[in-house]
Amino acid sequence: MPASRWIAGGIAAFTATAAVATGIVVSTSGDRDGGRAGVAGAAQALPSRPAAVPQGMPYEPAPVPPSRPTLQQTAFSPASYTVKITGQYQSRNNWCVPTSSSISLRTLGVKVSQATLAKKMRTAGPGTTARQALPVLNAYAKPKHLAYRTGDDISTGTRLLAKVRYDAGVLHRATVLGVWADDLPWNARQGFPNHTGHAIVVYGYNATKKTITVWDPWKATGGKHTISAAKLSAVSQKGGMFVLNRTL
Repeated sequence: MPASRWIAGGIAAFTATAAVATGIVVSTSGDRDGGRAGVAGAAQALPSRPAAVPQGMPYEPAPVPPSRPTLQQTAFSPASYTVKITGQYQSRNNWCVPTSSSISLRTLGVKVSQATLAKKMRTAGPGTTARQALPVLNAYAKPKHLAYRTGDDISTGTRLLAKVRYDAGVLHRATVLGVWADDLPWNARQGFPNHTGHAIVVYGYNATKKTITVWDPWKATGGKHTISAAKLSAVSQKGGMFVLNRTL
């Protein structure tokens, strides 16, 4: 599941922790959106928390564009749609990105295990960066004339819902979203460190109700959840959706 340096966007500064068991990196800036991402400060002990704290994908300071130009998102999307997925729970604390990626790729018709993806993405320590994950994902997506990218504006519920409506409602594909695990409603009592980055799957929506359906691969509190688009946007990493597009 989480870690806490994530995908594209900006966090002012981070402090590396001495979390040997989990490898989680905790932000001390208190600013999840401003400034440049980076690691700063001396190592310090984490506050007490549950023994099984998830880890995930370290934060990336810049978006990684797809290797091929994408088509305009002009197709019509229905008012609601849910992609059929095969849910998985991550086998290891830091495998949220490989697991979410495995679920997403299956909706592209690609069956690849989270273990294989973790190896190809070189997942280690606090998790997997976007720069590690995207080339692997796009190697599988390219033959399908699709491409993943990060860095799109999902700063409001309306903007996030528009992206989900295209990926789920038009392409009929699920994709990966970077969030802050400690801010997810279903983790309210888990005691995660502040700015715990995590990857989940977005695979459905209801535009009338302005809700989004997600799959959280962290078994303790995960599985299927429905959340308002506005709330999901508020707890998402800046630019942290792996937006799918058709390619030329």
